[in-house]
Amino acid sequence: MEVKGQEGHSDQLTTESAILCRATQPLYGESIEGCQTMDVQATENQPLHLDDSLQRALMVLRESWINRRKLDSECFVVLTELSPLQLEVVLRRFNVLSVSDASLLLACQTVVECTSRQITHRSVVLFANAFLLAQVQLLEHHASRVFAAAVVEFVRAFPSQSVEGLFQALLSHPFCGLSQCELVVKVIGEVVNAQLWTELLRILVEGELTVWPIQILSIVQALIDTKFAFPLDHVKRLLSFIELNSSTNSLNLKFGRLLLSFVQVYGKLLTAPEVNSVVQMANNHKTFMARSIRSALTRL
Repeated sequence: MEVKGQEGHSDQLTTESAILCRATQPLYGESIEGCQTMDVQATENQPLHLDDSLQRALMVLRESWINRRKLDSECFVVLTELSPLQLEVVLRRFNVLSVSDASLLLACQTVVECTSRQITHRSVVLFANAFLLAQVQLLEHHASRVFAAAVVEFVRAFPSQSVEGLFQALLSHPFCGLSQCELVVKVIGEVVNAQLWTELLRILVEGELTVWPIQILSIVQALIDTKFAFPLDHVKRLLSFIELNSSTNSLNLKFGRLLLSFVQVYGKLLTAPEVNSVVQMANNHKTFMARSIRSALTRL
């Protein structure tokens, strides 16, 4: 994968460092054999020291994934026999800018195939956080078919680890962009998993983002469109967030559609005061969706 408009090795390292520092902060602050996990200072100012075993692990994974070499037992051994902390150090040393979409798919398939070889839950979380998250945050345009297939295959195999290592950080970030949100919507549509859907909604309603960027609305819409019976407290929190964002989206047709969908799917769960709040939102909404929302409310 490439980021357009970058020239020279030093520029590439600077950009890689910025992305890794922003998107993949270490999950565990431990150290092994004098080698600390990558933090901002280590990323920007000096390379990490890797002992011979970690250098070998890095070489094997790089050869397999970046050169798209056929998987072999040695590649599996690297993933399953390194400790989670060692794996984190190795993954954070990858040059994320040099990984093609096809290589990303191969990397995800490698981890998925490791499930039969007892790769640990923690190691999978680290793969998602130290490697996959950086790839997703690098997206500047619509994800390619291959890129999306890699993420979907990984999330389908590891829904809970994906939440911990990928989506928690991605959706809590105020600069989660349109390309990233489009990818999350695709995942919601293709990975039918109640736990995953519930956790994604939880991240949105319990996060620090009280005012949603416009692109986040597409994720909320996709979750509502599943028509899944989310926990009641999640539905109530979702209504609170919709109300909080209603005034700034009074002219937004997509927000009007979102509010209509919420009423159609979850309207019967609302109390009388909550219905009155939705009526007020409909009355303040300025697109033609307002009439449809009011009509849906009368049918509750």
